[in-house]
Amino acid sequence: MKKSAAALIALSLFTQVWADHFIGEPAKKPVATKSTKVISKSTTNDTHATHEDGIDAKEVQEVVRTLLEQMNIDNAVYMRTHESSFFTSIKDKQTPRATVIMCSDSRVQTPAIDATPENDLFIIRNIGNQIASNDGSVQYGVHHLHTPLLLVLGHTRCGAIKAALSDYKDESPAIRRELDSLGLGIRDVSRVVGDVWLAGVIANVNAQVGYALTQYAKEIHEGKLVVVGAVYDLAGDMGAPGKLHILSINGKPAKGSLVEAVSSHQTSSH
Repeated sequence: MKKSAAALIALSLFTQVWADHFIGEPAKKPVATKSTKVISKSTTNDTHATHEDGIDAKEVQEVVRTLLEQMNIDNAVYMRTHESSFFTSIKDKQTPRATVIMCSDSRVQTPAIDATPENDLFIIRNIGNQIASNDGSVQYGVHHLHTPLLLVLGHTRCGAIKAALSDYKDESPAIRRELDSLGLGIRDVSRVVGDVWLAGVIANVNAQVGYALTQYAKEIHEGKLVVVGAVYDLAGDMGAPGKLHILSINGKPAKGSLVEAVSSHQTSSH
């Protein structure tokens, strides 16, 4: 059967994700290659450990100085490897193919799923990749930018999920509110036999997808939007570290490869 425009674009994006993630050969614009780091992010493992307990003013100044210097170096490389025509082509309008809900976790970054995310991914990030806490931003991507794909992307070892499964009463009111909303979708995983943390990650993605299916039922029915739930396996808890796992397409379990999952779903939907 004939596929909708949204399905075709979503399939195109999944094909690109497949190439970027598993083949490593971006099919779009050239990718900027990072220079060798002149300034290391940390000199010892102890640097990261001190962040948990707080660092003194002198250490704060050094961390900030080092990071800003590295940002300047990386930005200079980016400018050298992107000609002015690249910016001219996108300066007046953005035309992303996907609205992406991601966790704020610093270990999860867009190059893991898209080697060239500029003007391709409209990204909303928060703890636990939640839609309700950023409804306006998500609506902007779907209704104003008309992205054919809405991707809910969770990740293994998510700290927000771990916190929501524990006692977080001592957190600030703002954090408690976000963890409360997470808890609604994962409250039953405590009865799961096995990896409860991973079960919570998956349950949360499914809950967010369910919310999106309700919010954007009209767009989905008209074939203008495809909602995908996925987990990025940061830790290898689902198999290979770094792999992207597609869980569902418009709420239905995804099977096979990324491309096969989208194709089979769209064929059965028409």
